Amino acid sequence: MILRNLLLKNQPSEHVSLQFVVSRLLDAESLLKDRRVSETKATRSELSNDVAFPTNQRTVVCFKCNEKGHIARFYDKTVVCHHCGKLGHKKQNCRYLTRKKPSFKEEAAAISFVVGGGEVKKFIVDSGATSHMCSQREWFEELKPSSGTVSCAAKSRLLEVAGIGVICSRLKNGQEIVLKSVLFIPELNGNLISVKQIQKAGYSVLFKDNKAIVKGKNKTFVLCELNSKAQYVIDFIPTVSNTFVAETEEAELWHCRLGHSGNHALRKLGLPTSYSFCENCVLAKQSAEPIGKGNRRRESALMRMIHSDLCEPVEPTTLSGERYVLTLVDDYSRFCEVHLIKKKSDIAVEFKKFLKVNDTVKRIRCDNAKEYVSGELQKVARNAGVEIDLCPPYTPQLNGVAESMNRTLFDKVRAMLYDSKLPKSFWGYSIQTAAFLHNRIPCTSINDCTPYELKYSTTPDLSKIRIFGCDAYVKVADTQRRKLDPKSKKMIFIGYSSMGYRVMDPVTRRVTVSRNVRFVEKKIISDKLSATLNIENQEDTSDLGEENEKEMDIKLEETERPIDDKYPEFRRSQRER
Repeated sequence: MILRNLLLKNQPSEHVSLQFVVSRLLDAESLLKDRRVSETKATRSELSNDVAFPTNQRTVVCFKCNEKGHIARFYDKTVVCHHCGKLGHKKQNCRYLTRKKPSFKEEAAAISFVVGGGEVKKFIVDSGATSHMCSQREWFEELKPSSGTVSCAAKSRLLEVAGIGVICSRLKNGQEIVLKSVLFIPELNGNLISVKQIQKAGYSVLFKDNKAIVKGKNKTFVLCELNSKAQYVIDFIPTVSNTFVAETEEAELWHCRLGHSGNHALRKLGLPTSYSFCENCVLAKQSAEPIGKGNRRRESALMRMIHSDLCEPVEPTTLSGERYVLTLVDDYSRFCEVHLIKKKSDIAVEFKKFLKVNDTVKRIRCDNAKEYVSGELQKVARNAGVEIDLCPPYTPQLNGVAESMNRTLFDKVRAMLYDSKLPKSFWGYSIQTAAFLHNRIPCTSINDCTPYELKYSTTPDLSKIRIFGCDAYVKVADTQRRKLDPKSKKMIFIGYSSMGYRVMDPVTRRVTVSRNVRFVEKKIISDKLSATLNIENQEDTSDLGEENEKEMDIKLEETERPIDDKYPEFRRSQRER
């Protein structure tokens, strides 16, 4: 009846055969074995929270061939082991295969892997630290000078070891602890107890039920418990020795004797060191905190935040009388615009024009100069709904984008002026050309993209770029010449415009914009023309007339108004040829 209930249920008796019964018995046997194995594994996982390690394959016996080294489901008479040459198992399951353990090489003298904000006045159990480490000098019962470095994974740098000593302490449960070979590291943000050093002392550490338990030959005690930050923090009560007080007084005495020298010099002389606060050293030696290049929030849209700086007066003035350069840099695209102004008070007018064209600007980062905090500029920004973000006084590093842009532009200005041999009064045209070129050159701060590409979503065309200061032959308009007069005139290329090239007549010093220009880049303007320019620049420019001043006040912005491509009337020189 049992056999019928287990194996022959729902089967008619006339269809039951001996072969059918045997097959059912084999299936039932394999099913019972699988259930026993699964129940055994479940029982072990429920009873233990420890990590389960695999059984050594050398002790496993196959019930089909009675051989060790593999189980029945890996047994196959047609399989040959490529290691021992026997049948029934593969090389990966061979018991004669010796697996090499990966070699470990300890490169640093001491390593700390603790990451996270710990409590400075307490010890943290660190399983990755190679040594006990402490940053509190007053906790050391004995301290000897030592040298070396510690590789700290949390700070990603090396920390200097100032000494090595012994710390005596007592837990809240009354258990006394003596830590030997503790490294004194003043720059360490916290204190660490190394599990490796506890094991070297003959103890073992067991982490179970959110507790760290230390076991020895004669005693077992709870070291600490897991806190809310997933750290094992010890309630450590150190005993401050009298020797520390005496050493501190002696160290402070030598510190004053040697003119408030640092601990590095005292340590080299073999004298005691002190890490107590010295007000006189702070008053005499305090320096500015370094400004790191950490991750800074960048704007995700175009023309939302602008970095601005007004460069100091440049000598000599330009041919139009400008002395200052106003730099405007977009935070997102690093697109740069420069504006030449004659007086600092003109900055409000230039900002008003800029904000009228770029109405998406929400914030302007600038330094704390008087021209930025003036009431006129504040009124312009308030009417446009723009916030002016002022840097603290005497900290130009916080306005680093604009400051760095000024340096980049003036480096190009000097190089182009030296190469073209033009006088220094041409620096205004040169810096406008430098800004024009910067917007078309890849920038590392925006992943090697060009500012022009990020602003206009198109690749800049470099086929029209020419060497600054080279010879330029400009076509003379038919209405401005006679039948037998030459069709072109030799001029100086001094920049770009939205409607063409900007050129200057070396004789009349007139600036015009023309599209019909042929360049000779291999031939820079001759020394004779440069000398002529130097002589003429020393003259008063008031006789140029209103018409000439308007022509010279051409700006470089993309929003520039179209200029008629008419060549100005030439004035014949009165010099003797």
